[in-house]
Amino acid sequence: DLLFALLGLLILYRRPGHAIGWLCVVIGIMGAIREYILVHTSCRATVLPAMDFASWIDYLISPLGVIPMFFLLPMLFPDGRFLSWRWRLFTVAGCALLLMQIALIALLPGPLLWNGMGGATAAPDNPFALSLLPETAGTSLNRAMAVTMTSISLVGILSMVVRYRRSRGEVRQQLKWIAYFFAVVFGTQILFFEIPG
Repeated sequence: DLLFALLGLLILYRRPGHAIGWLCVVIGIMGAIREYILVHTSCRATVLPAMDFASWIDYLISPLGVIPMFFLLPMLFPDGRFLSWRWRLFTVAGCALLLMQIALIALLPGPLLWNGMGGATAAPDNPFALSLLPETAGTSLNRAMAVTMTSISLVGILSMVVRYRRSRGEVRQQLKWIAYFFAVVFGTQILFFEIPG
């Protein structure tokens, strides 16, 4: 995860302000925070000072990580610009929808199970729950988030396909590289985590 942040810093060093550099930095930092929390919450010997808060942050970082990694990166790669204003509009709408869903799960009463990513069966209760929200909404919200995350990821991939068809030369090679990266990431996830689970 920190390699993503390092890659982002290298891009920003060569091209200050480039959107891909900033996305890589964000992806790396979010991944590092999540890994740190996962290691400490799964290890019985060490306990983070605020374990409930750490579990809540991990619960929110998982769906938040979909936005830069599987939506914005494919949408903006390689030049840091959208294909058109329509793609930008869809991106803003997709991000807003997912952020609203994440805000709801951040305040939903009950166990931290409904982030659209699955999770442990024995999750702690939400330390920041609002009693006004119904705990029974968790299942529906979980499905809605899973559909939203899958949909925006597929649209990100579609934007790469459109960009690939319009591109030539070096840009086309760069798109092949990132397509290979996503194929390896998704393939590894499906083969080693989803199918056995």
